[in-house]
Amino acid sequence: MIPAPPDSDSSVPELLQQFEQEYIQADDRKAVLERYAAQHPEKADSFVEIAEVVEMLNAVPLQGGPAATASTAGGPRRHPQPTRFGPYRVVRSIGRGGMGEVYEAIEEPLGRRVAVKTVLRSRTTSASSMIRFERERKTLARLHHTNIVPIFATGSEGDLLYFSMPFIPGASLGQVVKTARSHESTGRSLSHSSFEELLKEAHSRTQSSSPGSAGAAPGPAPKTPVPQPPPAPPSDPPSSAPAPGSALHPLPKGYIRTAVQVMAAVAEGLHHAHEVGVIHRDLKPSNIMVETGGHAWVLDFGLAAVATMGDGAIQAPLAYAVPAVIPGPTPHSPSARSAPPRTWPPSNNAMPGRQTPAPTSGGWGPPSTSS
Repeated sequence: MIPAPPDSDSSVPELLQQFEQEYIQADDRKAVLERYAAQHPEKADSFVEIAEVVEMLNAVPLQGGPAATASTAGGPRRHPQPTRFGPYRVVRSIGRGGMGEVYEAIEEPLGRRVAVKTVLRSRTTSASSMIRFERERKTLARLHHTNIVPIFATGSEGDLLYFSMPFIPGASLGQVVKTARSHESTGRSLSHSSFEELLKEAHSRTQSSSPGSAGAAPGPAPKTPVPQPPPAPPSDPPSSAPAPGSALHPLPKGYIRTAVQVMAAVAEGLHHAHEVGVIHRDLKPSNIMVETGGHAWVLDFGLAAVATMGDGAIQAPLAYAVPAVIPGPTPHSPSARSAPPRTWPPSNNAMPGRQTPAPTSGGWGPPSTSS
């Protein structure tokens, strides 16, 4: 006996995944769709959308024989690295995610560097991945702001769907935070590290750890000697060091100033998105890209809620979720409250996981440091 779908709003993503799996396996798919729509009428449009995508993917001819129908619970089926996407000549793979792969490429004949995001259109691809991909490219097409990564073009190459966007030389805010954390773990003080220095170091790390360039023979990464922390000056009393587990660490004013400027730029981009009816819903340090010159970009609108395509699901990590999508009393305008939870992890070195943003009497923001 198949259990009844869950009723809790907090289980919306699980509900949609359960529907997709049951719909795929059912002999009478129409009956499954009607049952779920009757039990959860507020999600009927989402069920129909998933059903349509499943039927579209089932119409894709099988490629690769029986292996092509294997389960993809561990992620999307790996696809041989392409050499081109229309006018884009692939240089290398620069990242993989739940939906697919991202490549650095050169747009010919312009010679422009771009990033090409892809998803595999096959029977082994989940409907949710296809929906997120389609949602992201349509959402980006309606946004135009200097702090939101734009979409250049979209198309298909074989069984891969793709869209192109600017290639951003830099690092994500999450990578900057990770670099700062590595300084702390090796005993190096952050008191003399500027945001720009940490950004350049994070960018260098991402370059060395990226997948190999197209056509290049992979080889072992060179071993880089780990710098040893300098000995503490004898005049420094032991009590001057922060207590173990303390969330606050001394940081130079220049670092904090730059971090605040980055988040102010992000807030401007979010405000534009909210003005046209888009809520990001997955804003976190890894989805904020900072160029080596300091310009900030908001990325990854695959989970965005748009006035005409919202599904009400809370799919972003709660530590970074916009208050407006959390059940219960929320601020009237998400544009005024969506950015603050992201400002303090990089600016006071309180890394995500050490503390969790919590609502205060004055709204959403960094946790109080008062005892």
